[in-house]
Amino acid sequence: MRSDNWMSRLTGRAFRLASASEAKDVHDEDYLTRAVAEWTPGVCRLADRYRGKDLRRELKDGTSEATKMLRNYSILATLTSQPTIVERLIWHHMNHLKNLNEINFFVCQTIATLRWCAQELRLDGYASLLDLEIMPMTCPPASRGFKQLVTDQAKSGMDWYGTIENPSLLVVNAPVPRLDRLMREMSDVAAYRQFPSANDMNWATEDFDAELAEDARFARHMLGLPLDPPPRRVQSRIELPFSFNGFPPQYDAAARSRPLG
Repeated sequence: MRSDNWMSRLTGRAFRLASASEAKDVHDEDYLTRAVAEWTPGVCRLADRYRGKDLRRELKDGTSEATKMLRNYSILATLTSQPTIVERLIWHHMNHLKNLNEINFFVCQTIATLRWCAQELRLDGYASLLDLEIMPMTCPPASRGFKQLVTDQAKSGMDWYGTIENPSLLVVNAPVPRLDRLMREMSDVAAYRQFPSANDMNWATEDFDAELAEDARFARHMLGLPLDPPPRRVQSRIELPFSFNGFPPQYDAAARSRPLG
């Protein structure tokens, strides 16, 4: 049974469920196909290089790396102002959830990443829907979950990204792997924003948002885009896949893997 009261987060929002006829013969992977096909090439060269030519194959192989790539693709689409792609990826993930009886931290991190993307693109209806608090779980606290932060040279050490005015040699000489690492870190920050029990850094929500804003500015600099996102009109209306029936209950995967006794 879906215990999450997702409808309460849509109070005052205009939304509708897709009809059964609209959902007919639309499988989970078709949303991915659309999300990949709707990419606008030429927005910036580094984004095209990162995306590559085999993204559809990378996203559909069912591994944890495919899920991490889906998060990064949603962030990349957000940074390059392609909201339709993010909406398709949200639909894909919602449709995927119908097959799950429970969700762990890994799944919640994808939800949190998509929430940030929706918020950044002013898809406020989706951002409200995806604003899921992660329950206490056996995961590293934020101070250990964050390996690198754009705003914290001491934490990153020699692996620091540098600044917009003076980026590190790794950023200059190896931009694709550096961009990949930065977007993965953004996904981590987005997840811990929704994970209050692991917030040993005592950050307020605004601190997480500020870190994500600086991460996004640095990423846009790497992509050769304006540092700040363009003004966007708020979109509160959302449409949900016919199959979506709320978020499954959460469980602590690490706790279940412990030996008995």
